[in-house]
Amino acid sequence: MVELARETPGRMARVVGVPCVMPSHVGDITMKTPFASWIDWPTITLGETQICDAQGTSLGSLSYADGEGYVCADLDWSGAAEPMNPVPPRFWMPVLPWTVHAVWYATNAQGRCSYALRHRRGEHWWQQPGAHDGSDLPDHVPAGMLPDPAGAPAAADDPSLSAA
Repeated sequence: MVELARETPGRMARVVGVPCVMPSHVGDITMKTPFASWIDWPTITLGETQICDAQGTSLGSLSYADGEGYVCADLDWSGAAEPMNPVPPRFWMPVLPWTVHAVWYATNAQGRCSYALRHRRGEHWWQQPGAHDGSDLPDHVPAGMLPDPAGAPAAADDPSLSAA
């Protein structure tokens, strides 16, 4: 996974054809084990923050071993996007090991079940009295449905903002 994280910013830059700035969390964490939440799972966030030029060359990076910090580099943003590599015909850009796919699907299934159970029990914060106007959250929130936090009107409230 470290190697995949290290390769991703350059791969993204070559596919999109522009510089890539990819920040990453770094450090030790303890999470709950999927399917066994009573067991702590100590792990790490990988780091691998990078800045790459449009050809995918790393101009600055920080790894897990570097710890927390900042990285900067001079980039040329003036040219038009010139992709070097095609967009892969799959969800993930790299080819991932079957173990990653297995964990992905299993933990997503566990998350869906956990969410549904908590929803049935009324345990989500937004289901609590006084959390908001009492209505349930929608399953799908299209762009423009909610007002802008800065106070701009939502698309539904302003015809000039909605698509024709």
